[in-house]
Amino acid sequence: MLDNDRTDLDEESLDDQDCKRLERALLARGRRQQRAQLRARGMLSPKEAARFSGIPKRTLRRMRFAGHVLALSIRGGRSGVRYPGWQFEPGVLRVLPDILAAFGKHRAWQAHDFLTYPEPLLAGRMPLDEIRAGHGADVLRILSAATDWGQGAY
Repeated sequence: MLDNDRTDLDEESLDDQDCKRLERALLARGRRQQRAQLRARGMLSPKEAARFSGIPKRTLRRMRFAGHVLALSIRGGRSGVRYPGWQFEPGVLRVLPDILAAFGKHRAWQAHDFLTYPEPLLAGRMPLDEIRAGHGADVLRILSAATDWGQGAY
């Protein structure tokens, strides 16, 4: 049924075991993608984020727990947290607490995906690009609708 990173469903309905296998495969693929994103250029360790942003490491940690900066990790992972470097741009840092609050605690990956993938409510534009272009208010305006959809990555 599953071939590498593709998921093919045949005409027949899935039984419980098939559903469980499919769910495990999709979750494993998601974890692989998250690990790859954490290794990507622009993902900063706490020390690198402090140096890049000019915000002391201890303050960054407090900001993370207060929901003011985005820190990503994989549950049970050994790599610790990574901070996307783009969030330290002034326009992004200004609206980020509202975005993180809308998604709620422990939903950092969903907030990240919202910011970095095309958003139908923004005519297919990426929220991060809209914020960078000075349209942060437009992103905040569609935020509750985007988080209420309950579909896609978030």
